[in-house]
Amino acid sequence: MKTTNNNSQNIFIDALDYSRGLNGKPLDMQKALELMQKAADDGHAGALFRLGVWHWGGIAVLKDLPKAEEYFEKAKAQGYPKKQAESGDMVAQSEMGACYAFGLVGESQDYQKANGWYLKAANKGCAFSQNNLGASYYHGFGVDKDLKTATEWYAKSAEKGFYNALHSLGVCYENGEGVPKNTKKALELYEKAANIGQSNSAFNLGNYYYKCDKIGNAEIDRLYGECEKWYARAAELGNAQAAYNLAYLYDEGLELKQDFDKMAHYYDLAVKLGHIEAQYKLGICYIRGEGVEKCHKTAAMWLTKSAEQGLADAQYTLAQRYEQGQGVEASQDEEEERELQTQADRTGRPQKLIIELNKVKIFFPISWTDEQKQTYKENML
Repeated sequence: MKTTNNNSQNIFIDALDYSRGLNGKPLDMQKALELMQKAADDGHAGALFRLGVWHWGGIAVLKDLPKAEEYFEKAKAQGYPKKQAESGDMVAQSEMGACYAFGLVGESQDYQKANGWYLKAANKGCAFSQNNLGASYYHGFGVDKDLKTATEWYAKSAEKGFYNALHSLGVCYENGEGVPKNTKKALELYEKAANIGQSNSAFNLGNYYYKCDKIGNAEIDRLYGECEKWYARAAELGNAQAAYNLAYLYDEGLELKQDFDKMAHYYDLAVKLGHIEAQYKLGICYIRGEGVEKCHKTAAMWLTKSAEQGLADAQYTLAQRYEQGQGVEASQDEEEERELQTQADRTGRPQKLIIELNKVKIFFPISWTDEQKQTYKENML
């Protein structure tokens, strides 16, 4: 076993700071990952454990539970984090909180015990634990829900610049939860968090400025420009809904100038970030040739991906593709067509809908019974 030295400890602390945007370090998960791996390669128990957490949660790396378990076992072999936490190590105490909060390293999930360890670390100034205590009081995890106490812990963490605490405190001020409602203060906190790298804060700013026409503000064009800026920032930070919203605004051409190139770009980005409806919209882009070169096969591919995940609009549009043989092969089965017509006559629904329900493969949740599936089909439109 490699021996942990002061150099690997310093690298570990730097990695934590980069992963949280603290102590003068910008939020940079790639840099954090590189440093954490370097410390782990040197045998640092804390780094091994944190890499386990990241692989367990899919943070900065692809989710990999076997790999996570491998890192956890290596850390546990050095007694981490329990042994070091009991010796008073602040970071290890915070990690023990995570163990109980999420049921890691053989510990049963126990929010009360998690909060006990978070409190020990929070009282020593750990911004991460202060924020987590705030979340426990906000949601009532292991404690009675107490919004005032939640905001007090969020504020302690936010004072140190922890971006998640800045965001959560902003939410409290926006909604008047635990503190008097103060939209100006909320926006200030969101902006600080967004500039560090909090995607939800940037998204909330975009939402706020999008609604400006509904709050009587005369500077509509400028504020829609702010909406565009913050949605773009949130999308850049990986917020799929922000990318979709921005694409939709460029698509509609009402609040923002219509721009099909930007529309297609942001629908594509939203797709990469896992947005199901964006797959459907991107398919429509390829059907119309808006922002991309018209291609029925590519359109059918994206429509199929969205339809397979249950989006009704995608299923209906894909049914039309089958009927017209655009990008997919049209059915030539006369018996099937007669059955479709029989169903159309029996139900009174348009035959195109029957095509959708029978020719397009609809994927249902695994838990659904045959009766639930049939009910869904019968009531789909």
